[in-house]
Amino acid sequence: MSRLFVDADLTDDARNILDEHLNIGEEKPVSYLPIRTIKTLLKLDVDQYKSLVEQVGGICTVFLPDQTCIKSGAVYAYHLGGLKRVLDENAELLRKCDWPTSCEGFVKRISAEWLTDGDPMLPVVRAAFGEAVAVGNGGRHGLGGV
Repeated sequence: MSRLFVDADLTDDARNILDEHLNIGEEKPVSYLPIRTIKTLLKLDVDQYKSLVEQVGGICTVFLPDQTCIKSGAVYAYHLGGLKRVLDENAELLRKCDWPTSCEGFVKRISAEWLTDGDPMLPVVRAAFGEAVAVGNGGRHGLGGV
């Protein structure tokens, strides 16, 4: 996808990362990249990256280092319809675990909190990132970053 939007001279690895993170939709509603990755690897500023996400129909939220558990800060991109579907399908569990049921609130929560294996919310977060639910997969929710 990014080949249509980016003129930057990117390495193949950087272009693949960008393509992966712009490929949000019904099957992979959420993705994030650390701000450091956006600036150093993709050679984009945050506003350029946000523009790319918006061009593919996504919504972006920028979290500064003091607002997220990602050291350099992060940009979370999400597909509204896809994320709403995941949240609606898991609304009872979200309420039971005192998690937000709104897309904006959910993204804010996952940006601020690492989940460990056994956390009842881990399958929901993995579904939001388009990942198959697997036991013992590293223990953190950081499924979309580099």
